[in-house]
Amino acid sequence: MMTIYKTDMAVHKVAQQVEWYNQKQYQQALARWCRGFVVCMCWSIIVMSIVQETMQAQQRGNDRAIPAPQHETLKTPDFSPIDKLLTDSLAMMSGGCGLILVRNDSILYAKTFGHFSLDSAIPIASACKWIAGATIMTLVDEKKLSLSDPVRKFIPQLPMSFDGITIRHCMAHIAGLQPELPAVRNSAISLMQCTAEIAKIKPVRPPGKGFEYGTVSMQLVGRIAEIVSKTSWNTLVVRKIAEPLGLYKTDFYGLGVTDNPLIAGGGRSTAHEYIRFLQMIWHRGFGNGRQIIAPSSIDIMHSAQTGGAPATIALPNKPNNKRFAAVPTPETFRDSIPLHPLTKKPITPGYGIGMWRITEPTTTALLELHSQGKFGFTPWIDLKNGIVGVFAVKSEAGKVNPTYRALRKHIEQILGH
Repeated sequence: MMTIYKTDMAVHKVAQQVEWYNQKQYQQALARWCRGFVVCMCWSIIVMSIVQETMQAQQRGNDRAIPAPQHETLKTPDFSPIDKLLTDSLAMMSGGCGLILVRNDSILYAKTFGHFSLDSAIPIASACKWIAGATIMTLVDEKKLSLSDPVRKFIPQLPMSFDGITIRHCMAHIAGLQPELPAVRNSAISLMQCTAEIAKIKPVRPPGKGFEYGTVSMQLVGRIAEIVSKTSWNTLVVRKIAEPLGLYKTDFYGLGVTDNPLIAGGGRSTAHEYIRFLQMIWHRGFGNGRQIIAPSSIDIMHSAQTGGAPATIALPNKPNNKRFAAVPTPETFRDSIPLHPLTKKPITPGYGIGMWRITEPTTTALLELHSQGKFGFTPWIDLKNGIVGVFAVKSEAGKVNPTYRALRKHIEQILGH
């Protein structure tokens, strides 16, 4: 009996040990499962947070980025008056023209007339001043120069008579220099050699005392940009503006490949590419998914830079050149200074860094920015109606301006608020 009792006790003890072991295994397994569950939940939360943040960042980027323009389908304005106007005006357009209108990153209108393509690179003359101004502002962002820097800081070879002339003066055409000089348009020399020729002239008035719309002062700044960037002007424009925006036909070889590109009028571009440049400007320097120019620099570009300097015409070295006149009246500089597209009155001298400014007469609120070229190519930003436009043509501004003014009236009637 004792043997049986001992055996039962042993069996019972073994059973207890087995039960304890099973409970321990269960608890360990449960603990492992709990730990695994907690780890999985933590990773799930982390992954979900990353995904959510990525989606929010992408959405923020989409909110700021310029999406591929889409044709507006919600409402189709009647553009037939514009179609008729441009068709009837082809005789003045040297064979053709094109027009692109964009609002809220949507293409409202994009058509060509005659033998013309919105993707063909053409000389844009003074329309490239806007691009030149944007390029200079990228150097301001990089602190390689300041608009208040004197030009002799970078080109000490300039005579003492250039003292007081700043980069701002030059870009706003108030440097007091004559507006034209043959060397500026000499494609056989370099920009450095052109600057040496500019150094031989004397300012016609102190800086800030007169507005002379021309090419000489901007040419000086182009050379300064080459010095501080250690590269050619055209390469600089491509690197800072064209390539970041995906503009492959925009450069400063519009008058031919040269080491002395005309900073104030030697550019070329297409209608499609220039509208993308304007959209970047509209978005305060943000384009093609990146910040190309600081918003503060865009604001400076578009602010009044002339300081109230009166519009004048500087006499060149050859007084018998009838293009210039000594009397600073609107009639004498009508060919040099654009007219308001609606009032036909000279816009003088509302100018920023590379473009004309149109303001409301009483409140001085900024209404429009534009930079028409000699050949009629006209880019503009209508701040009042939120319209970005490019009227692309290769003709003569004098010939196409009646059509352009009528065009702007139609646009105002069709799309104006």
